[in-house]
Amino acid sequence: MKTFIHIPKTGGTTIVDTLSRQILFDKFQRINPTRHTHPRDFLDDIEGLLEKVISSSKAEVVGGHFGFAAHPKLTDPSEHFTVLRDPIERVISEYYFMKYKGMYYQQLIESENLSLEEYTHHPETYYLNNLQTRLISGVSYESGEEVTKEMYDLALENLKQFKVFGITNDMSNSLALFYLVLGWKRMPYYMQSNANDKRPKRESIPQHEIEAISERDKYDVMLYNEAKSIFDAKITERAAEIGEIKNRIMKPNMIYKLYLKVLNRILN
Repeated sequence: MKTFIHIPKTGGTTIVDTLSRQILFDKFQRINPTRHTHPRDFLDDIEGLLEKVISSSKAEVVGGHFGFAAHPKLTDPSEHFTVLRDPIERVISEYYFMKYKGMYYQQLIESENLSLEEYTHHPETYYLNNLQTRLISGVSYESGEEVTKEMYDLALENLKQFKVFGITNDMSNSLALFYLVLGWKRMPYYMQSNANDKRPKRESIPQHEIEAISERDKYDVMLYNEAKSIFDAKITERAAEIGEIKNRIMKPNMIYKLYLKVLNRILN
């Protein structure tokens, strides 16, 4: 079974919707916490949740907000894929998603009137530091809340063995690469999902808040830079075929495009 590690606020919902509504349909199983479930409680329960999927469903791919090797039968890195995002952009997006979309920490942000910088270093949320590194390393919170250099090294080693991975701000190339590497039988159409129109642009964020995120998530910055370099090399290596596929992804049959828009509106 292939595993999609859906790192929060990396554009993973676009991949999830593509898998469930265009490519695999009922052969894709998503497992995510509810809005009111503490993220760490969800991660504590994930092995049992995955066991239900593995033992009882016909899913070919399982995905959600959990990390590498979240179940003893899902330990092969070459059967994993994911999407990574610039860590500064990801944390900004996380904060404003929590603040305006009714997610788990909305009440905390409102009750204490937390700024972005205060949110990133708050005792209740600091465990989210270097979340991309944490999830790709597969190291649980039993090791402690602080992500370490050893965990970064493990995350980078795992990532290099992943089946494929994408980059959020290059989603069209990411989808084209997924189509090629994962052997999708249908050509996907790129439709962005779960965007937050209340999130300000990075340019309007004070520099001291940017620096606070960079300091807290230094391993994610390192991991993203390595990932972006690997990703760009893969796109360059297969530039001709990826360019052709990307053109088709961005220009679907108009009837199919209309169908997907209607479907998204109904399901969302």
